[in-house]
Amino acid sequence: MKALLAFTTAWAAVAAAELPHWVAEYQRGWSFAYNQGDYEAVAAPLSRRGVIVPIGGDVILRNRDVLAYLRQTHAQHSRQLLLWPTDGVARDGVFETVGMNWADNTTYYMRMTADGETWEDWRIDTVVLASPKIKPVETEASAPEWLNAKLHDIRAMLAAGAAADVVEAHVAADAVAAALDGTLHTSRARLASDFAMLAPSPTSKPHLLRLVAFHAEEDVGEYHMVAESVSTLTHLVNRCYMRWVKDAAGVAKIATFMVSIGTDYEGVHKAAGAPPPPVPAWLNALGTSYGRAFSAADYDALSDIHRAGSVVVPWGGDGFITEDIPEYLLDAHKTRPAIQLQTRSFVERPRQVSFGAPSWVHTLGVDAVDGAPYYMRWGMHHDADPTWRLGVTAFNLGAGMTGIPVTPPGVPAWMEAGVAKWVSLYNAAKFEALAGMYSREAVLVPVEVNASTLQFIERGGLAGYFETAAAAAPVVSAVRIVAAAPLGAAWHVIVELAASKQLLIYTRWVREDGQWWVETQLPLGAAPASYDCRTKEMWTRPKQQWCCAHQGLGCPTAGAVCRITDSTFDLSAYCPAGTECLQSEGLGEFTCQGR
Repeated sequence: MKALLAFTTAWAAVAAAELPHWVAEYQRGWSFAYNQGDYEAVAAPLSRRGVIVPIGGDVILRNRDVLAYLRQTHAQHSRQLLLWPTDGVARDGVFETVGMNWADNTTYYMRMTADGETWEDWRIDTVVLASPKIKPVETEASAPEWLNAKLHDIRAMLAAGAAADVVEAHVAADAVAAALDGTLHTSRARLASDFAMLAPSPTSKPHLLRLVAFHAEEDVGEYHMVAESVSTLTHLVNRCYMRWVKDAAGVAKIATFMVSIGTDYEGVHKAAGAPPPPVPAWLNALGTSYGRAFSAADYDALSDIHRAGSVVVPWGGDGFITEDIPEYLLDAHKTRPAIQLQTRSFVERPRQVSFGAPSWVHTLGVDAVDGAPYYMRWGMHHDADPTWRLGVTAFNLGAGMTGIPVTPPGVPAWMEAGVAKWVSLYNAAKFEALAGMYSREAVLVPVEVNASTLQFIERGGLAGYFETAAAAAPVVSAVRIVAAAPLGAAWHVIVELAASKQLLIYTRWVREDGQWWVETQLPLGAAPASYDCRTKEMWTRPKQQWCCAHQGLGCPTAGAVCRITDSTFDLSAYCPAGTECLQSEGLGEFTCQGR
């Protein structure tokens, strides 16, 4: 172990300021040994009672089982460990830490104990490695009767909405919790909030705190358990870790709690073969409140709902609106005075087991005013008051564009290559490989979307969908990127495909593990030949760009914006005579200015 630390000194400078320097080195060295397949070095620092909950969250490994387990599952170890502690608590010869595994943006918990006079003598008591996706476990683990009774009591309290009672009755006074934001806390109120996440939804009660793995150290009164539940927020299977300790009176209470060590992205409903769950009331309320804000022309409410980085594919589908979204909506309100959004279908994605990542939910619904389908991607933002805000909105799915933009400048080479690869795999009928271009959380809305067929296809069903689609349209003969906008960590792209008909497809690309993946795909409908440049509503940037380039209408005047930094909008060649497109001081915009 000591020799491995030589490889970690370069990283030590970015350790959390509150943690001793050696903690980061120690844990990075341990993860380095794992990555190199040096499993003897992985097992060596474990204490006699040391346990590991490995990636997958399906077992609890005792000290003597770790080496054999890692060797037997070596071929499955595709995930690396890049452990870096972010918070810790030291007391009575014990150091408890939580940190990030930067290899896949998951959290981990490590408990270390002193076994000598120097830091090199510290031993690892417990390691819990969170996982992007848990391994399924068919049978429930067995536990002693006293623990079964306590779990029964906790289930009853959570079902009654009494998470604070769980903390009061079953959590030790000095308990620590490893939070999803990479911190350790002892707050009783936060512990109650963490347990509330495990409370059952109406369809999930049989799955509440089902015991997955259990290990007892009877001689010291210490017990490790992994249990799974279904979150009221996500309706997906979630696993948590608890460490129980008996006090001097022999009463066992939870001393360590990790609310999520992994989730099942496929969802309990699909796994159980049940029909899609009904749209919950809170989700219906989001769509209803948005419709009311629009219909009331409530600028403040619309500004609050559309967070920074929000994207709208407007009525008419002409490109993207990424700036001044409330202004666009108020302008649209003049010709569309009311909308009534009714959510019909949804796919939830769990709160990521990562550093501050929000939860999100994809929704499909119908505007009851005109019967047009719509899509919304809501994200949970954990500010002082957790709030749902819109990330992506697409109105009037499948209706087509009122006009087609010119191919935007500055399209990155990886995007052109990715779109070309998509077409190549589709035409070669390599549907499994095509599905492999989509992220593990991907959702797709079929091209045939209408008010009566609102459904999402998730990652596992994509190959079958593409095979079915190819029966009607076996070849994509042409493809063109017509709109592209980078926002945050994602690219929003509209592609024109020529198959059995000209189609416009919206895709959202995300970067994971050093590669770009399709995370969302929506049908926008048939592609038109041009924009109508004689209309008087507020023009989007793509429409202004097309009309200026093709009909000489809407071109920038002196002092007007001619280019936007980090955007596809660029009319710098169309500034009036005697001016040129120059950057305004202190702004990210370029305007037509006198020479």
